Amino acid sequence: MPVLIIADGENARLYYTFFVNGEKICVCTLKDSLDCVQQRPADVIMLDCGFNVCRGLRALRKIKAMRPETPVIFLTDLSSEDTAVNAFRSGAREYFRKPVNIFELKATLQRLLALKRTSNEKRTRFVARKRVASDLSMGAAMTDKPINLLSVIHYIEENLSASIKLESLAKKANSSKYHFCRIFKRNAGASPMQFVTNMRIERAKDLLRSNGNTISAVAYKVGFKDLSNFTRQFKKITGTTPMRYKNSDGHVRDIIPAPERIVRGQTVVQIEPFGSKQAT
Repeated sequence: MPVLIIADGENARLYYTFFVNGEKICVCTLKDSLDCVQQRPADVIMLDCGFNVCRGLRALRKIKAMRPETPVIFLTDLSSEDTAVNAFRSGAREYFRKPVNIFELKATLQRLLALKRTSNEKRTRFVARKRVASDLSMGAAMTDKPINLLSVIHYIEENLSASIKLESLAKKANSSKYHFCRIFKRNAGASPMQFVTNMRIERAKDLLRSNGNTISAVAYKVGFKDLSNFTRQFKKITGTTPMRYKNSDGHVRDIIPAPERIVRGQTVVQIEPFGSKQAT
């Protein structure tokens, strides 16, 4: 089993539609976590303790005692420097304070899976991570009426080549358009349709790295009917053109799908991170 996610209650429900490039994912509760770890060895474990940090740290120590070779990503709603240090001392490979950037979380999972499978994983010392501008967080700690954010994300990822309407996203979230847009933007720092554009550009980057795909074909496959609009949006988000990106084999300095751009080595944030009051 590649990925085991350990979480309780509402946190667990958030992960039911979470997926990483077709990897097999199993979700279990903290209560059942030790049995799951013993019976179903995973390549990577993601432990979300919610607000119960002490219980999460205890579970982390027991898991690492049972599976010292398995990298564990530790997530919590209540965070402090002491919590982070204790998590790493207890054996966490990565640490995230929620709300979390879903793209960064997925990228971390993919990196750890690759390292595990090539037997090249090495423990590294904790370094406080600089949070990049996010496109969307898990939204697990929302105080307003919840919406099915991960279901919406899954729907978007499965339908990027099709026409995606705001009405269909709101319906998927079981919410009115007004409420959906307000909650989505509050958690994403971007409107739902801007998020769709960001996802399409991310998919386009993957396709451009593959041989045999023309720029026009890629644009069509990710839902752009207008090549000039595709080129404009691609450059706005990545800082380069699709042609230059393709010719460089995807090695142009890249930005995780958030509208940032690089100016003389500095990251200039154009969309505020999750929860920012400055997000527009």
